[in-house]
Amino acid sequence: MKVNQPFSLAVFLVLTTFLLFGCGGGGGGGGGDNFVVGDITGPNSMIETTQAQFSITATGDTGIGYSWAVNPAVAGSFDTQTGSTVTFSASETDATLTAEIRVTVTSDNNDPVVKIHSLEITNALIVGNIVGPDTVDEGVAADFSVTASGDTGITWLWEVIPSSAGYISDPGAESTTFTSGGLSADIDVDINVTVDSDNLDPVVKSADLTIINLPTTPIDPSEPDPFDNLQGQVLDIAVEGDGDVVIATDVGLELFSAFGEYDHQMASSQITGIQAFYNFWDDYGVGVMAVGPGVNDGRPTEFFDIVPTVVDYPFYTFDAAWWAGDPDNYYVGTCVATVSSSSFTLTDKTPAGIAWHPETGDIYQKVFAPDCNADTDCQWTLDPSIDGGGSGAAILAYNRYAPLWPDFMFLFFEGGEDYVLYYDGTYFLTMQNYAAYSGLTPCLINSQPIQWDITNPPIWQSTRDGMIADSIGDFVFDQYNRMIMAVTEGDAICITDPVVFGDPIVIQTTLGGRQNGEGVLPGEFTRPRAVALSPVTGDLFVSDTGNGRIQVFDPDGNFIREFGGNDDSFIPGALVIDAFGSVLVANLEAGQNPMRIYDEFGSPVSFGALEGHVTSLASGDPIQYATITVVNDYITAHVDSDVDGYYYMSGIPGGSHNLKVEASGHTDIETNVTVDAG
Repeated sequence: MKVNQPFSLAVFLVLTTFLLFGCGGGGGGGGGDNFVVGDITGPNSMIETTQAQFSITATGDTGIGYSWAVNPAVAGSFDTQTGSTVTFSASETDATLTAEIRVTVTSDNNDPVVKIHSLEITNALIVGNIVGPDTVDEGVAADFSVTASGDTGITWLWEVIPSSAGYISDPGAESTTFTSGGLSADIDVDINVTVDSDNLDPVVKSADLTIINLPTTPIDPSEPDPFDNLQGQVLDIAVEGDGDVVIATDVGLELFSAFGEYDHQMASSQITGIQAFYNFWDDYGVGVMAVGPGVNDGRPTEFFDIVPTVVDYPFYTFDAAWWAGDPDNYYVGTCVATVSSSSFTLTDKTPAGIAWHPETGDIYQKVFAPDCNADTDCQWTLDPSIDGGGSGAAILAYNRYAPLWPDFMFLFFEGGEDYVLYYDGTYFLTMQNYAAYSGLTPCLINSQPIQWDITNPPIWQSTRDGMIADSIGDFVFDQYNRMIMAVTEGDAICITDPVVFGDPIVIQTTLGGRQNGEGVLPGEFTRPRAVALSPVTGDLFVSDTGNGRIQVFDPDGNFIREFGGNDDSFIPGALVIDAFGSVLVANLEAGQNPMRIYDEFGSPVSFGALEGHVTSLASGDPIQYATITVVNDYITAHVDSDVDGYYYMSGIPGGSHNLKVEASGHTDIETNVTVDAG
């Protein structure tokens, strides 16, 4: 054993020596298998025009160097190409781009090592900063714009926060104009724009704006007169669900606050008939449905205080075409009726009839339909003389969920589910008889007659003329779904049975008469033009235009009172009940104030004003954007306090009013105030 130990040790020493020399083979200085290069670390995807860091580790040799590159080169660039950690800036792309981040690692004693990292660069919606002023004087218009690129179908939606600070004139455009309202102090607001596109997430940009309060003449509490800057002839009036008053004149559609303060012009075209949305369940208090001879071919058209969105305001429109091509190729055998729309001139101040059915939401509109000769199914012409000289006027009703009626004013009546045209009974029967005599199928196969049932009038009522559809001026629906019509030429108010879509319109009650042939006694009419209902009592208010007075009836048609008849400068037209229960009446007398305001008993309303500050009970600090609401049995109307907690309400009818004050983070309070007239 001793002999073998030196031999074994010798062998071991030789092998060890060999292994030690073998580790250093190929050159000195730390090369060989100890040179280790890791993988590139960094994101696998990034958005165009953004930056990201990429890094790599390398050990086991001296003189290590790095050379970074991207393939393709148009994908972006590096802040430096020689460090172990670099910042890569992605270029703007038209579509998603697949690229490679490459780094070549070199050293003193080893061959170069190349590492590759996959990267996907996604395109984004590129939106610049809002361009516009930092400050603007109150009441002065300021332009704002923003640029956007990177996708198709780019849209813009501008808003000002708080919304009470002013009005965005064109919120859906790339460039818009903001006009501030009146202020009691300087105020800081945000001008925001949401930019959206077909394929990418929306981008929101914001800009700060300071609105400078200008010195103004102190408020004169003796003259809080509402609607004092109203211009033109008043043709119709509507009150929105938030109390705002919309007035159609012969020069445009004007929006006023519930307190009679002018806000802005909603339309510059002549509007002859308007109806607020609050008459049925979709009440957002931000618009009206309107008709006029120069607007959208007379079709019902929506006008909004603000620009609604689909999410916030799911309104319905009657504007778009719902068919294409030849009608007979679309609905074979369906008869087509050529129908013109409501037509009112400057000399005809009767409000165009338009109303919502309170239960179904169907819209009813007075139209003129003089012809029915559109195709071979209907080659006969309706003679406008057959109803005693009328023009074939009718009431068109259509379901708001039905297909939208087309631009060319062709109406389909197949099935009778979407549209119904109500003619007066005589005209309707004459059409049917004429068609049968000619051996033709009646065109308006789903029309229904208006049955002028006046077989049981008051005993003193004489035979009347003008009981035809052409004579219908204004009409409304009451809480029982009855249609109440002002029949101007018939000197009558007609109340129907509850109206059901598709059934004949049947007259239940006729108010008015011509005792002694004059039609001037209480309960009688001379050319009544407009009707309105009290939302609280259900009482019916009638503009008895020819007699220069307003008459009031209970829901059963019983005469209650009259007022205004002793004023020779007053010719009543359109009328409505506002948020305070006041009766707003258009005055058609030339050269006079275009609108009169009465209380429900007929006394002219005298107005006062409310102003004050909202402060915190705990700290005594002013509370900005608190909501001050006038609470009553009608429509609640409110204002918001400004940055100093200040609020002002003009046009408050004299008397007692309940106020409710609400502010985020504070307990609501209610109080009663008395406003002195003047």
